[in-house]
Amino acid sequence: MGEGRRRHPWLLWAIILLAFALRVYHLDFQSLWRDEVDALRFATRPLAQLLDTFTKPGENGPLFFLLLRPWLQVFGQSETALRFPSVLWGTLSVPLTWVLARRLLRFGATATAHAGAAGVSTLAMLLTATSPYLVWYSQEGKMYALVVALALGSVLALLWALTAAAAGVRLRWLVYIALTSLGFYLHVMFVLLLPVHAVLFALGWPSTRRHWRGALLALASFVLPYLPLVWWQWRLFTSPTFDPGFSPVSLPRMFAILLVAFGRGMRGVPTIGLVSVWVFLLLAALLLAGGKPGSWRRPVIILAAWLLVPPLLLFVITLRVPLFNDRYLIYLGPAFYLLSAVGAYLVAQRSRALAAGALLLALSLNLVGVGGQAVTPIKADFRTAAAFVQAQRGPTDVLIFLHPYSRFTFAYYAGWDYAWREAPFTNDRQRVSLDSTGAVLTRLVQGADHVWLIESEAETWDRRAFNRQWLDAHGEPVVTHAVTGVRVTRWALR
Repeated sequence: MGEGRRRHPWLLWAIILLAFALRVYHLDFQSLWRDEVDALRFATRPLAQLLDTFTKPGENGPLFFLLLRPWLQVFGQSETALRFPSVLWGTLSVPLTWVLARRLLRFGATATAHAGAAGVSTLAMLLTATSPYLVWYSQEGKMYALVVALALGSVLALLWALTAAAAGVRLRWLVYIALTSLGFYLHVMFVLLLPVHAVLFALGWPSTRRHWRGALLALASFVLPYLPLVWWQWRLFTSPTFDPGFSPVSLPRMFAILLVAFGRGMRGVPTIGLVSVWVFLLLAALLLAGGKPGSWRRPVIILAAWLLVPPLLLFVITLRVPLFNDRYLIYLGPAFYLLSAVGAYLVAQRSRALAAGALLLALSLNLVGVGGQAVTPIKADFRTAAAFVQAQRGPTDVLIFLHPYSRFTFAYYAGWDYAWREAPFTNDRQRVSLDSTGAVLTRLVQGADHVWLIESEAETWDRRAFNRQWLDAHGEPVVTHAVTGVRVTRWALR
């Protein structure tokens, strides 16, 4: 990997091993949540149905499910088996961050800046390895860890192509096209990285001018094969009935959510004030990049574009349909930590003590975040809830699921050997009342003596709690149990 590896190979390998250890530790601590169970369901459905999703509007991540399918066939469908590929992809992102940082920081920087590239790259690698946000999604059975690895590989392949000699340029452009195209089928928001690639190409001018044919070929490869898919997605996007279920988010709040996510992870502690150290490091990189010693201006602008352009484009999209979720932009993580590492290095040129203090606080935030996630239940705990119901329910009990979609997660732990019903939807205020809800429930529980209500994300289906009100009025609650994200209650009906 270059001079830095020859000097301190043990340090790089130690960081990689640390990344793997953090990602594999307590891998099955959190219960599976609905998206992970969906990954199992989608990956194991008939192959013809799975392949059809590559051309259906509204489908997201069909490539991930196709890749997951043979893995599950070999290693089974346990929580650990489902999540372990994410561990591997998340760990791979750490050395990829090091390689990309070395190449990107030398892209147009001065010789003096080159001297600091090894240290900045190693620091970015360490911040990425200990990131609580990236560790979290490296422990989830979804595509997000792979999205980060593929985003790194895509940018690295572009840099590789732009620095190619004439003999090897075609192969390098084909690698770039292949990796980027795979990203489109891994997550729909991957396409928002293309403007960042365009910024990189533009900032390399005039040296990148000789590669304009390869760039045009790549652009054509990204556009022409996907025109039918774009048309289908556009029809879905502009449909008056399309509702993805997200709430509108302002642009400042969008950036604040992303800062909190990358700055302290999923647990929500420590306080937001301490997270401002990341703002300090990011601003230091942006403000000091053009000063002496050395010029880091070009790589810093590329990283800033990587960090800012995708959220801006997503915000424009959300003006039509709310679609923001922080994990959809998880591939901003490498830019966040690499830009922070640059900021720490540039601050250190002026005050080593200040840079050391900022880095110590940033690393402490990372490790506290990772440690808290590893021992704190955060996802809806269907594992415990299902075990409780299975131990308490009678053979003739009826289970009602509220939200109904949670039945799949419950069934992962409890199977389907029981009578179950979907709770009636009550959030339509114009056409649904307590009486109409009661009429539906009367039919659903006819002949049952005992009924369970399995509640998770209930407010999205029954904000006024009509289901619970009717059960309280027509039965006696005999047992209730609440865990993280799930409440189960058993009624004896009168």
